[in-house]
Amino acid sequence: MHLRLAVLPLILLLTSASAFAFPEALPGSVWLNGSRDMNGIEGYGTMGFVNQGVQWFSLPGEIPFTTYAAYSWRIREKNRTHYNTNGPSVGAEISKFSTQFGMEYAWQDYPNLPDYRKSFVTYLKTYQRFDFLKGDEPSLLGIPVLGFPTTFWTSVTYDYGKLEGVGSMGYLNQGIDWFRLPGKIVFRTLAAYHWRLRSLNRAFYNMHGPGLGAELELAPFTAGVEYAWLWYPELNRNTKDFRLYLTAYFDWGVQR
Repeated sequence: MHLRLAVLPLILLLTSASAFAFPEALPGSVWLNGSRDMNGIEGYGTMGFVNQGVQWFSLPGEIPFTTYAAYSWRIREKNRTHYNTNGPSVGAEISKFSTQFGMEYAWQDYPNLPDYRKSFVTYLKTYQRFDFLKGDEPSLLGIPVLGFPTTFWTSVTYDYGKLEGVGSMGYLNQGIDWFRLPGKIVFRTLAAYHWRLRSLNRAFYNMHGPGLGAELELAPFTAGVEYAWLWYPELNRNTKDFRLYLTAYFDWGVQR
């Protein structure tokens, strides 16, 4: 019954899209993250996706409707059993103000399990970055700075395959952009709060906690170091250690 309820909205959306012969755009994106956690639980890790879509039409309110094919992965060195996964997916979504709501059918391989999941996933994702503290001449205690960027990213998902359940991952950070190095590289310090939670197979996955760090940004790349206080509730364990990371994000949208 749950599967039929999941499939029906996707079929209706795809049927509606087929009536439009000429797509509006061909949006795509790539997100890459590499990290090194020194807390003894995660080790080296990488996470990311590659996505190519077809924007068929826009609903009232300039809300694009897009179908897509994607490949995603989540891999780390330690405690991999219910964490490591990779595989392709196809889906459909609507988006507005850097927020996407959609459904996809995913073929996910869990290499450390005998399970090869084929199931629907419903998701809500958003990425917001703003600077409401900047003003005309930003400064901190009289020291000139470039700005005070606030960044929020989260993904909320429901896995119909009953392997991960309801989940959420994301972060909220408040930065201070101090100055630019040669090559337009921005030096930033930040305070952050991270979370990664789900309702099923939670051991070695669920965690949350604050961090303090510094990073260099040369768009689309960001490299940084952070000292994080993380709580793993299923392990009843607190960790305090450094984390290194490198991220990159590219997107494109070919207008037709």
